[in-house]
Amino acid sequence: MILLNALLCSTLKAQINETKLLKRTDTLRSAELTSFKTNQLAEVLQASINNGIISSTNSNLNVKTTIYGIRKILDSSVQVDTNYRNQTFNRNFEVGLGLNITSSNSSISGFSTSLKYAIINNRDLSIYTSKKLKSKISDLDMRIYSLVKMDTLAEVIEKAHREGKLNNQDYTVITDALRNFTNSQSDGSVSPQKATATLKSALLPFISSEKFYIDTAFFSYALVQRVIFDSLSNAIVQQIKKGSLLTLSFNSNYQNKSWDSLTYKLEYIKGLGWQKDSSKPWDIYVGAFYSMKQDTISKQALKREVITGKLGLNKVLATKSDGSSFLEVLGAAEYDYISKGLYPSEKTSTLVADFTFTIRLAKSIFLPFELKYDPKNGNLFGFLSVKWDFLRTSDKNNK
Repeated sequence: MILLNALLCSTLKAQINETKLLKRTDTLRSAELTSFKTNQLAEVLQASINNGIISSTNSNLNVKTTIYGIRKILDSSVQVDTNYRNQTFNRNFEVGLGLNITSSNSSISGFSTSLKYAIINNRDLSIYTSKKLKSKISDLDMRIYSLVKMDTLAEVIEKAHREGKLNNQDYTVITDALRNFTNSQSDGSVSPQKATATLKSALLPFISSEKFYIDTAFFSYALVQRVIFDSLSNAIVQQIKKGSLLTLSFNSNYQNKSWDSLTYKLEYIKGLGWQKDSSKPWDIYVGAFYSMKQDTISKQALKREVITGKLGLNKVLATKSDGSSFLEVLGAAEYDYISKGLYPSEKTSTLVADFTFTIRLAKSIFLPFELKYDPKNGNLFGFLSVKWDFLRTSDKNNK
């Protein structure tokens, strides 16, 4: 005999635990991740092909991953919630490797490397510590006071089955309906309203039965529980979306048998968290770079030094039906100051307008197009990329 009492309790209680809440929230968060955020720090693995379509015909092939991403590929158990939270350093430390390809003859002309660490990472699910989650879940438990009624309903069903008022076929119909309801609400594949209506339809013959009666209040309790659970997950996702991320990185580029550039970057992003635009969020971007570059006239490596400041806003302009971004744009002003290695007739400083338009072609595929314009000199630079992002998200069957 199926332990119906345990099954009914799980119908309401299954979602009220930290693991399921984390997985549900993680799935929502991954669906709403923007290309802008993953540009700042890779989740698991990121690959991109970049091509200068206006000022250059050369291409770059780049791969970035975190130490956590490497470990996840080798050992999937690190994504389990308890292990995931213990991977703080590994999740925040990114490494990258790239190849420079000459388009004319498709030969490899150099390579690039990068190291990045997130000094502050409030865009990570793990910032919601066990203590914070348990506090929220405890409050949720108190609001679902109907569990006592559920236990009573389970006893009524079991008793009716034992006394022969409920035959084996009807008993199986009820338990199957409850199991399907529990499964659909655990993975979030069906809306609370639709799942509750389906359950009510399956149990309708027993609601008005003279021999056996199911309390209709059960359906209200089940629906309220799921709505509250979804509301809690969505609230956590919104908090993460407006969190801050501060990264420090080092990039090197070796080209044609000499160092082409070495760059240190300090970058900061912060969600503005405007409620009316929560589905199409705004993010502020601030960056400071120090670069040592090759002198292209004397062909001497690292003889030019450039200090760059960048300030911009990223905005999701359009979303898909599942809430994921479809089109986003980053508009920024970039100021460059050449502190060493100034060319003849070159200006010490320039102010450049920088726009990046990104279209999401598929769940993990983005198409960024960047335009830089120097209004004083009339120079225009364009870069087209294809980017694959492999995100950290729970499998649908394991939410």
